[in-house]
Amino acid sequence: MGLLAIDANSARSCERPLNDKDLEVLAEGLPAGAFVYPDIVGLTAANRLPIALWEEWTEKRLPPEPWLQGTGGELAEMQSYDESCKALHRHALLQAHPLTKWPVTVLKGNTESDLRRMIDASEALGGWAKAAHEDLRKRLDGYSQLEEDQQRDHLLLTDVGSRRYIEAKKSGHWVHITEPELVVGEIFSMVSGMGG
Repeated sequence: MGLLAIDANSARSCERPLNDKDLEVLAEGLPAGAFVYPDIVGLTAANRLPIALWEEWTEKRLPPEPWLQGTGGELAEMQSYDESCKALHRHALLQAHPLTKWPVTVLKGNTESDLRRMIDASEALGGWAKAAHEDLRKRLDGYSQLEEDQQRDHLLLTDVGSRRYIEAKKSGHWVHITEPELVVGEIFSMVSGMGG
């Protein structure tokens, strides 16, 4: 047993300066299909999944504008996002160290880079107002540090178990798509460290 958190939400995720409502405006005023999320954030070019798996993932799981729509799971996640943060606060899991002796590894991507690419693409495509793009950019000041702090929170889930924090240097938010070898390597490391 153990936990591998890959750019995961935390009890403090709702404190981030940008949310899905902010991102909705990025596609406003653009023709349908002009704002293609996987292309904009570099997933299409950088994905390391087998072709069949990538095609299945993009067709079934990832809508062009994931904050606006999604198949069941994505939509349900977005609708319950704020409540899940509140629930994590209520249960104070970090103070309880529920994983006690089990290992916890955190893989952090660079979500800020994805957000900046989205803002730049919206502006380049003629979406929304320039002043609004600048406002979103300013709100990202300090985002990386806040995100790192929130990701490191997950390490507190264990009390005496091993803790590892790894930054995925080549990835935005979707580490498992662009650096799957990191994910697989951490899983094997965690399993082998448990002694069977």
